[in-house]
Amino acid sequence: MYYVYILRTSSNTLYVGQTNNLKKRMIEHKEKSRKSAKYLRMFSDFNLVYTEKFLTRGEAIKREAELKKWPKNKKEILIRKCSQCGICCRLFLINLTQEEWRSGWYKTQLKEFGFDDDFDIVQKYGGNILSQKKDGSCIYLNNNVCSIHKRRPQSCRDFFCASTSKKFRGMISMITFSPH
Repeated sequence: MYYVYILRTSSNTLYVGQTNNLKKRMIEHKEKSRKSAKYLRMFSDFNLVYTEKFLTRGEAIKREAELKKWPKNKKEILIRKCSQCGICCRLFLINLTQEEWRSGWYKTQLKEFGFDDDFDIVQKYGGNILSQKKDGSCIYLNNNVCSIHKRRPQSCRDFFCASTSKKFRGMISMITFSPH
């Protein structure tokens, strides 16, 4: 597996790279080793803000070159876009809005109990929460890909991986990459 990644430096610049071992490459950058990108050695810190996976090195190199040509604002849009990493699907309960619950499109935790049409009661007892697998992940997450991504609930769309807040971007970075 090969990865193209984007790092945000302590000066808010973006660095694009590619590797076949993301964890090892992040450690090399953090330690400012001889194998680290010279550009990154100038900064006190950075955060991993975006990754893509590829089957071949050639595909990764082609995508890296493409992203390096993009202006910063276009990269920022890509970073904020949901990358279907599956974090929200594995870690959080997803609450449906009243409209989403009424649509009947989604399987919910307590559907089999046949709550009536009073959404306040449904919400009070968690009847508007998407169903989960035994491991606690969302039932719509299959092989780390959301099977309902195009019509995912609003709470998924608002999830913190799509946030511009530094606090939330840092949380995603910590969850997706831990060097130790």
